[in-house]
Amino acid sequence: MHTFSHILLFCMLAMAAHAQDSLYVDGLDVSAYPELQLSLRVVIGGAPVLPLDPGRVVVREHGSLSAFTIDCPAPRPKHPSIALGFERSLDGNFPRAEAAAHDFISRMGFTDDGAEASLWSFATTVDREVDMSTDSARLHRAVDDLSVAQWPFNGTALYETMHRAIEDVNAAGSGEAKAIVFFTDGYNNSTWFGRSLDDVRGRAAVDGIRVYVILVKNRDEGEAAMLGLCQSTGGFMVMHDAAGAADLVYRDIIRPDSAAVWCELTTQSPYCANGTSRLLEIGYVRGVGDTLWNSLQYDSPRVDDELQPLYLWASPTETFSSDTLMTAVIGVEVRDGEQLAPMSLVMDFDPAQLLSAEPLNWNTTWQDIGTAVLVWTFPPASGLVDGFYPLLRLRLRIDPSLSRELRPSVQNEVGDCYRSMESIYPAEVMLALDTTLVNRRGEGFLEMRVPQFGFPEGLQRLDVAFSVDAEHASFATPIAAQSVGAARGWSLLAADIDFPPGEERLRLRLSGDADSAYQPLRIPLRTAQNAPYRISVHIEHAQVNELPARVSDGLLVVRDSC
Repeated sequence: MHTFSHILLFCMLAMAAHAQDSLYVDGLDVSAYPELQLSLRVVIGGAPVLPLDPGRVVVREHGSLSAFTIDCPAPRPKHPSIALGFERSLDGNFPRAEAAAHDFISRMGFTDDGAEASLWSFATTVDREVDMSTDSARLHRAVDDLSVAQWPFNGTALYETMHRAIEDVNAAGSGEAKAIVFFTDGYNNSTWFGRSLDDVRGRAAVDGIRVYVILVKNRDEGEAAMLGLCQSTGGFMVMHDAAGAADLVYRDIIRPDSAAVWCELTTQSPYCANGTSRLLEIGYVRGVGDTLWNSLQYDSPRVDDELQPLYLWASPTETFSSDTLMTAVIGVEVRDGEQLAPMSLVMDFDPAQLLSAEPLNWNTTWQDIGTAVLVWTFPPASGLVDGFYPLLRLRLRIDPSLSRELRPSVQNEVGDCYRSMESIYPAEVMLALDTTLVNRRGEGFLEMRVPQFGFPEGLQRLDVAFSVDAEHASFATPIAAQSVGAARGWSLLAADIDFPPGEERLRLRLSGDADSAYQPLRIPLRTAQNAPYRISVHIEHAQVNELPARVSDGLLVVRDSC
């Protein structure tokens, strides 16, 4: 039972000790990116660790270890403001107190430490001899000018003078460390003032002033009071004849605050200036498997001139204005022999809906996030030649009344060193009508082929208008998907005939699945009795996948026109 209690106590003590261990990071500066600078402080067991051992420090940026340097400046002494108090009712000990005061003023670093001091003297009355000053000679002269108080003015208004000195150094002192130093026997003997020892202790606590006493002992009555007062304020008491008394007091007043010292850590980010959010982690190893961690989140600057242009394209470049289904392809263009690194892309398609996706090139993966598709692709390490590389084929459900631009862009993950540049896929398409032999007053079909097609997303939309001389020929009706020879997977959206002056015009609009084969359309025609030997059939309007197409007109040759 006792053994268990001892183990439990040990664990609790260990936990309490570790509870005082902390690693602080602050002030991350990225203005000289990729150089990163921050302030670092480690506290173990409630005490700051100085200097820091670089072998115990770990720096990681977004999971990758980074080299670093650490500079821990030596703690700097504080600039002191001190109110000196000199008791004049010391009789035969007056010269000893005077010598102690001269020693202390001589020890003060008026030049090196930026010290300043005021001087108060007291007996039955209280006098301010010198206001807060950096003039050591003036302070020495003021001490020399003091004289022993004579009866009946040889009382000791010690507590009143201490109270005034605390208020003085608090109000007039400009230093970082503020204290009062009194040369006295510690005995308060005055009926003129009502200050008590508790008044002095309370004023010192409120103003944060430390009290020091260099005791010139005349009697025993005041020694214990001075000892307790000094300790309660963070100061101490020392005998005037103790070796180095002045130095002990002064060094304690200006002692550096190690807890306020921060080390400066400098590291280099291994990533491009691409404007992404980063996680910088700092660790301090206390022991094997025992590391303190802290972290900072920051946004790297974005410097486009330092990023490699990545030429991205989509085909088509926007959603269709008819029908509710479409196929699109996104890809990358390689220029100037650039060899590409892995990349992360994104393309918004809201308000469309992604039905499916198919990787087309390289090692490509994708993820549907509802309103956009994320794409990760890993090109080959070498051997890329200039050209257009399709990466992902998308099947979308669209609202034809809400047009949406399709434009992939760099997703800009931490490791990407690209900037998005727009490229246009060089899609070329041509529609051509054949030459067909027909009989006068007969019916026939003029075939429309697609001899040239360069759309990576496949043939999906046809919008074509044909015209013919109305005096010599006309388009046979009714016109349906079967009558024009549409392949499986294709549907006829509209077939309209109108009659501009001297012409008959047929406009066909068809929708097909990109995976369906295209076979030549058969345009039904009927020739008139007076038909000439040659009748031209023109393609007046042609769009494929809602983009303009080049055209080649057709010809009807009438068999019995001779």
